[in-house]
Amino acid sequence: MIWLASRLRGFNLRRANLRWHRDPLRDGYLLAACLWCLAIGLGVIDGASDGREYYRYRLPDPYEWTDYSVHGFFYTPPIAFAVYPLTLLPWTWFAATWTGLMFAGLYGLAGRWSFLALLFPPVWWELQAANVNILIGLAAVTGLRWAPAWAFVFLTKITPGIAIAWFAFRREWRMLGIAIAVTLAIVAVSFAITPGLWYEWWASLTKNVGNNGPGYFVVPLTLPVRLLLALIVVGWGALTDRRWTVPVAVCLGMPVLWFNALAPLVAIPFLVDRPKRLVAPAFGLRGSLRLALRSLGRRGTPNPRKGPDAGEAQIAP
Repeated sequence: MIWLASRLRGFNLRRANLRWHRDPLRDGYLLAACLWCLAIGLGVIDGASDGREYYRYRLPDPYEWTDYSVHGFFYTPPIAFAVYPLTLLPWTWFAATWTGLMFAGLYGLAGRWSFLALLFPPVWWELQAANVNILIGLAAVTGLRWAPAWAFVFLTKITPGIAIAWFAFRREWRMLGIAIAVTLAIVAVSFAITPGLWYEWWASLTKNVGNNGPGYFVVPLTLPVRLLLALIVVGWGALTDRRWTVPVAVCLGMPVLWFNALAPLVAIPFLVDRPKRLVAPAFGLRGSLRLALRSLGRRGTPNPRKGPDAGEAQIAP
């Protein structure tokens, strides 16, 4: 198709410089992700254990089962609407597509270092489960520059949105207002369409308050304690300009802190600001000495505008 378009429009591919720049880390990750998702789609391997709940409990009745420790869909109705088109696929291809979204989210967080991020156990568990924790981390990190992304955090697991206090501590009221306004707009539109789903969603949440699931795969800290810690961490980070505290606060704010919910922490190395160098490295020792001697020489030269006598007075002591 590209060759045909170039012939029809007289387009020169060499001048366009459309070459794919090779990057072993990036290309290896993308190839492995595609092969993994293809294997899931063909039924060679099993995947998306949590994604199975999104496939099973879908519109028109996503909240028919509300036992959080076993099964259920607990995200808001807008998320149910967003997931529904994918549930029209056969199960294996839904699992492959959903897992592919997790791989894409990881690439959004770690970029070309995504292959190395797989060595972090929570990331691997998250990719096998195909939950939304990586996407929540990506939305929060993206939300530092594009505030509407926070709507995804609030519409899925709600409490990780405690990290939005970053804007409040920094007095960035416009960003905070945009994030809240977009979220409320989505809620209002969906409530006008299907108010009954919102009541069912609220009932499913209130029924499972305090249910932390099986203890063997959960960090043993209660939600109120973790929310307080998240607020302290993100407040300190906002006042000291440490963006990496945002994914930390997101993880602390998870409704249930499963070990795979720690996956967004892989974004920390890419949010740490590098310290500024005090001496320009381009000059080196020899160049710095030359620059210093040259500046001393300039200080000792006479000023032509003030005459020779005034110029002698300009010599530095």
